[in-house]
Amino acid sequence: MAVTILMLSSNNLISQLLDISSSFIFARSNELNTVFEKVEKIIPISNGLLCQIYKSKNKKTDFRVRLCSSYKIDKKFFTDYTSTKMIEIDPIIKSSYYSSSPILWIDALRSEFKNNEFTSFLAKYGMYNGLAYIFRDNNSEWSTYLCLGNNNSKIGSPHYLFITHLVPYFHNALKNISKLQITRAKNISLRELEVLRWVAEGKTYWEVSKILTISERTVRFHIGNVAEKLNAKNSTHAITKAIRLNLLFV
Repeated sequence: MAVTILMLSSNNLISQLLDISSSFIFARSNELNTVFEKVEKIIPISNGLLCQIYKSKNKKTDFRVRLCSSYKIDKKFFTDYTSTKMIEIDPIIKSSYYSSSPILWIDALRSEFKNNEFTSFLAKYGMYNGLAYIFRDNNSEWSTYLCLGNNNSKIGSPHYLFITHLVPYFHNALKNISKLQITRAKNISLRELEVLRWVAEGKTYWEVSKILTISERTVRFHIGNVAEKLNAKNSTHAITKAIRLNLLFV
């Protein structure tokens, strides 16, 4: 993934971003905390949450959250957050979703989405301020939400830019992790996905056979296998399901 470098405060910050981005090449779900540790050396944070967020197309405030990784957070916090449905009133998620840039918690807690119950909930766990950002991907139903707690140290504009360029790496890592988990669970091979990807691009079976130097019969065989494994009625249905599962996007 290419990195567009804006005017960050120093060359050192740029090199740190590039260093962290290299960690995502082999990122796995159990390795994400290592990335958090690197981020902490650049942005002074007390805790962190990495989630996938799904927003209903019909309701402005209907969000679903899937926890991907947490860093230095009391497990009871997220358990309570989920069980008491704080997601439904969380002004930080809502403000982040409708913002094109990272936001401070304190600004979200004072925004149009403010909720005193949620503010009290954060205070219960000694969480008062931080930085949050949501990366939205037009090719996926899920967005990636990074929320970093920071109660003591000041966060400046270079950190905003750093987070803006960092979260897309988290997003792609999560998509690849999800893809790997799904393909393993459904026993879909990389070759089958490759064939399906070319068909999704609009290539005929004959064209795919020439591109991959295999027979047209083999192409049909792979497509049939994927359709069966995804419980799809035909190749079009298989492509639709694969897109929803993020299997066709790298």
